[in-house]
This record gives sequence, C-alpha cells and structure tokens, in this order.
Amino acid sequence: MAKKSSKVLLFSKLFCCFLIVALTAGCAGQQTTTQKTEAPFSPVDLNPKIQSGKMIQSVDTVAVILDASATMLDSYKGQSKFDLAKTVVCRMNQTMPDLQLTAAMRNFGSRNTSSAYEAAPFILGSSAYSEAEFGQAVKGAKNLQGGSPLDLAIDATTEDLAAIQGKTAVLIFSDGVAMKSASVQKAAENMKSKLGDKVCIYTVQVGDDAKGKALLEAVAQIGQCGSAMNADSISSSAAMADFVESVFLMAAPAPLDSDGDGVPDSIDQCPNTPKGATVDARGCWAYMSFMLFDFDSAVIKAEAETALQEAVKVAGMHPDLKVEIQGHTDNIGAAEYNMALSKRRAQAVRDYLAAAGVDSRRMTVEGFGSTMPVAPNDTEENRARNRRVEFKPMD
Repeated sequence: MAKKSSKVLLFSKLFCCFLIVALTAGCAGQQTTTQKTEAPFSPVDLNPKIQSGKMIQSVDTVAVILDASATMLDSYKGQSKFDLAKTVVCRMNQTMPDLQLTAAMRNFGSRNTSSAYEAAPFILGSSAYSEAEFGQAVKGAKNLQGGSPLDLAIDATTEDLAAIQGKTAVLIFSDGVAMKSASVQKAAENMKSKLGDKVCIYTVQVGDDAKGKALLEAVAQIGQCGSAMNADSISSSAAMADFVESVFLMAAPAPLDSDGDGVPDSIDQCPNTPKGATVDARGCWAYMSFMLFDFDSAVIKAEAETALQEAVKVAGMHPDLKVEIQGHTDNIGAAEYNMALSKRRAQAVRDYLAAAGVDSRRMTVEGFGSTMPVAPNDTEENRARNRRVEFKPMD
C-alpha cells in the first residue's frame, strides 16, 4: 500500500505541475502551424525601430473582435478556423513592441441572442495592454457556436470606445461567413460616424470564402484608414511584423530644421544660421580656438586657413550679412586676462576676414572671456568646447 500511495502522490504532483504550466502558457500554447511544412514562428523584435527614432507609436487603443461562431469550427488547412484565428492573434501579440496601449477584446457568436452583450461578451475588458494578460485572454477564448452577429459585436465595440481618447485600431478576425452583410456594413458605418478619424478598421479573414472576403473588405473600406487581408498572408514572422508595424507604428516625422544647419529647431540655440556655416552641437556658427590659435596666443595659425576661408565664403554668399565676432575662453586663469585674450582673438579673426575682402563695416568684435560657457568647465573636453570663436548674425 505504501508503494501505491507513493505512486499516486507522484502522479498528483506531476499533474499539478502540468496544470500550472498549461494555465500560465498564454499564447505559447496556441502556437500551432497552419501547415505542416510551415517554418516555426519566431516573432520579429520591432523595439529597435522605436529606440532608433525611426518609428513611433501611432495608436493609443487596440480593440480586437474575434469570431467565435459555429462556422469558425469548420476545418481549414488542417485545423479549425477558430484555432487558426487565435493563433494569428497570439502571433500579433508576440510581435507587438513595447507600447503604452489600452487593449480590449470581444468575441461573438449567438449562444444567447437576447442582447448585444451576450452576442459579444468581453474576453478582455478595457485595460492597460500587457502581452501576458492579452495572451491569456486569447488562449481562454471559447467558441460560442451559433450564428455570426458581427454587427452586434461592432456595435458593442463602438460603445466601448465612445469615451476613449486618442487613436484606436479595431481588428476583426473572422471568416466573414453566415452574416447579414447589410447589417454588418451599417454597424461599421455607425462606428465610423460616431468615432470619426480616431478609429481605423482592420479585417483579417480566416479561410477563403469569397463572399466573406468581399464583406470584410467592405468593412475595412468603411473604416477608411485600415486594411483587409487574409490570415494566410501574415503567417510568416516577417509578414506579421509588417502587419503589426502598419497597424501600431508610423515613421517618425523628420525633425524640423528651418535654417538647414543639421540641428533640429527643437534644440537649435542659434536659429537662422547662414547657409554654408559650420555649426556646433547647439546649432551656432563657431570654430574651436585650438583650430585657430596656439595656446595663450591671438596670432592666427596657418592651419586656421580652412575654417576662416569658409567664413569668407559664407560672407560672400550672404552680402547683406552682418556678424558680431565673439571670443570665448574657459575658466582657467584670471578672469580679466581671459576677457582681454578673447577680444584679441576676435579682433584677429576680423582682421583676417577684412584682409580677405569682407567689408569691415559688416563685422564687430566682442570678448566674453569665460562668462558665456557652453558646457561646465569640469573636464578638459568641456573646457575645449568653451574655448571658441563664435559668429553671431546681427540684424
């Protein structure tokens, strides 16, 4: 008896472990393939595109409508269409990058058609998006059988989204079969009328029914800014990544750079820099002092020719341009001495440009010593940034 009890206890422990794994697997348990020859699905990581600044989040809410009607139990390519739909939604969930979203999910069938709610119950109520929670919701979705009241599901989702701000992507996963086409399209039109530009509708057909395809394409077209496709077309990792990107991301707008100096307006401290001028990280027309002068000297070095000839060229390109040539130093040494040195250097640059043909009346000079640093004087690198000659365009 002791041995038998031990075996029962061991079996119970193993069963409990299996049950725990099954319950926590989420979408991992939904990774069936549509065809035996299909390569295993490995989600593409889209986070680097966001981190690089190339892409930004384009929607604030995602609402999934999952067809759980009787026709979804029909077999398609070796499995039920309902299981295939869940697999596609799971793969989308696994491919989604780290986004700040509100997520909701409803399914629809007609086990009880007495109300829209029973025809389109929540699988996941509106909440902050979590890949794990979303995956568990998909895995736990049950087929409701019966008819296919997609119109009621769309109506219920419209009410869900009425008070939600920002852009919303509504994604419908269905075969499009056994539906009242006119009622479904009317529900989609009502959604678009009530929610306007803040909603886009995407439809993903599961199966290959021709009438279902036409209906789902019409629904997506009513949404105006979404799209219609077949689940087969997004079965690969790369295709699913493209789909997720098209729904949830968009290209980051190019930073505005009004003066064309390569520094975005948002951080440009010297707007309207003349074309052709070298600028520093602040967007200001400046040359490092070590490029122009030896240490503790106001005599222009031979190596300064390239920089100063550029300044001559810019002056020639902009004949009405007037500038104040400013000298700046770091904070090493006496303040009075630095002030005088910075002005002598500014004067030397003015003399060079005048000798090169720039009208001296277009140029004034000023020395600021260490009073206008562009970086803390705490490292040699930062002190070097502060030692500069700057050209400030004047009105």
